[in-house]
Amino acid sequence: MSTRVTNRWTPLVIGGVLLASVVGAAALSGTADTKAVGPATVAATPTDGSAAFVDGTDAAGDTTPAETAPPTTVAADTVNAVADVALTRSLKEGMSGDDVGRLQQRLKDMHFEPGDVTGTFTHLTTQAVWAFQKLVLDTPPARADGMVTQDIWSKMEGAVTVTPKKTNSTSTHVEVYVPQQVMVVFKNNAPVLISHVSTGSGLAWKATITLDPGTPDNPGVTPLTQHITGTALTPSGTYKFGWRVSSGWRTGKLGRMYKPTYFVGGVAVHGMTNVPNSPASHGCVRLPMGNTDSNNNPTSPNNPADEFPTLVPLQSQIFLFTTSNPSAKGSAGAPYDQPDPDFATTVPDTTIPAPVTAAPSSTAAATTVPKTTVPKSTTIPATTTIAATTTTVGAAAIATTIAAAVHTEAP
Repeated sequence: MSTRVTNRWTPLVIGGVLLASVVGAAALSGTADTKAVGPATVAATPTDGSAAFVDGTDAAGDTTPAETAPPTTVAADTVNAVADVALTRSLKEGMSGDDVGRLQQRLKDMHFEPGDVTGTFTHLTTQAVWAFQKLVLDTPPARADGMVTQDIWSKMEGAVTVTPKKTNSTSTHVEVYVPQQVMVVFKNNAPVLISHVSTGSGLAWKATITLDPGTPDNPGVTPLTQHITGTALTPSGTYKFGWRVSSGWRTGKLGRMYKPTYFVGGVAVHGMTNVPNSPASHGCVRLPMGNTDSNNNPTSPNNPADEFPTLVPLQSQIFLFTTSNPSAKGSAGAPYDQPDPDFATTVPDTTIPAPVTAAPSSTAAATTVPKTTVPKSTTIPATTTIAATTTTVGAAAIATTIAAAVHTEAP
């Protein structure tokens, strides 16, 4: 191309560049005006006062190991703003209508699971709103009421960004924010499930349990009774999911758990019919199940407890944030399942002697001598032998059963 031709097109090129700049500036201005409340970002800086961490390196200098290749790119994790549709009323559990349906769909789009989009505000929808209030709006758990006002709805309509605190991890990983009682499942560092949870209550408990034979906890052939105690704490640290029950309920030492996925000892992420807006478990991470049938099985698969096992492969990492940044090395499990010191000494078996019963008298036959009468012989009592019979009374029958002090239905 000659210099003359180049000069001929130069003004048009410059004009095009200027036009593009103006359009871009207008677009940015328009984005800023779309929703002043968005985006709501969950920052990757600890909120508990501990040192910040970057790219999976803890404040202590440990580097998070990866069981599977970590993502090379961070997937888009911003849920775009939607058209502004004002509420005509505040929404809460029990209500029905198109506005409730829009709320449920918006929660799903943001990866908070409200259950089926039916237009009926269920308790599972309430739990999804709890999670949004606590995670995005930074509402203290005790103040999360599950009600959607116009102000909260405006924030939901805005762009929402949720980013992980740990980015150097397995391709799928789980983060549990214990103070907020919220769990997020990330895939390639983008959220795929955000749920309200209930973790360890922090209370001391006691329980008398019976372990069925032929189980991991009792490999014997007869039922085994144990008196145990512990403190209901959810451990802090970094762990990997080791094994799970993918179908239905499993009965553990402290009760039944729905589709548990274990990450340390007997501590698991699992479904539970009771997932209150406060810590209530023995140390496990409870997930909501939604409506259930007479057998306590979910009536719809659209619930966090059913979705979790399908999203999180075994050997995926789980990071539990309690009062500090979890170490990549993990930490000791919660002090659960210890022998109850009140029953530490075995109660000896008690031997009860059999009652003494005298044997019946025996009369000797009279002997007749001709013309001489011999009186009947003196009765000689038969020798009585008392067998040494013992009756064993086990310690379990003597000891007073101590009921669990808190939440014995599940870990």
